[in-house]
Amino acid sequence: MNKLFIHTPVFRFLSPFFSGTIAYLLILLINNNIAQLQEEFLSQELYVCIALSFIVHEFSRLQLWLFKLIPRFLGTPFMLLIHITITVLISATIIALLIISYYFYASGYAPLPEELQTFISIYCSIPVAYVLLNLSHQYLNKINTQKLENELLIKENIEEDFKQFKREINPSLLFESFEVLLVLIKEDKNLVDPFIDNLATIYRYILASKKNQLVAVNNEIEIVNELINIYNHLPYRKINVRVKEDFEFLIVPGTLL
Repeated sequence: MNKLFIHTPVFRFLSPFFSGTIAYLLILLINNNIAQLQEEFLSQELYVCIALSFIVHEFSRLQLWLFKLIPRFLGTPFMLLIHITITVLISATIIALLIISYYFYASGYAPLPEELQTFISIYCSIPVAYVLLNLSHQYLNKINTQKLENELLIKENIEEDFKQFKREINPSLLFESFEVLLVLIKEDKNLVDPFIDNLATIYRYILASKKNQLVAVNNEIEIVNELINIYNHLPYRKINVRVKEDFEFLIVPGTLL
């Protein structure tokens, strides 16, 4: 998406043949010389139109690079208008000089104003098309870049949400708790209900406090005691926590957990 197709070698080589041929047919149509096609299609005028088309194509590419160096001190509509105006004026001057030179070289006289106007009006459409193609490419590239940035942002948010989910749910603790629960069911069923209550209380608190920015520290300490009861059932995780006094301040949910 960063490189416009008009700058590719294949397009630069083939496009003048097509545009030059179309320009030659348009000139014959405007001058009512369609019958000349039956006599000799590959005439000298066709080659001249192709050569002229090649020059205009390369100039149109060159002016796109030059206008990138000009600082955009005005808005896009004004810069576009200035760009098209300057491009058309310069292109018309180049086309007029080339056509006049060809007429003097081939025929020995200057072309008629109507003939000169026909060539200029046809070939000036090429640089205008280049400007519009370049503008549409820039806008398309900008839109696609914004979409990619939004997709990357969404991906980062999803990854962060998943990490937050893992921190909150703590899969290792959950699976180990299930294993302990299976053991308690077989060994001591009286401890099953308190153990399930402790586990449910912790995860209810985690899910319910997600919407809160701050919670009372005493509420967090109560949930910590529930977590300690679960830890004390796990192997090699005996914990004891003492709180000497009551606190009256707020903390971020899950800090003590």
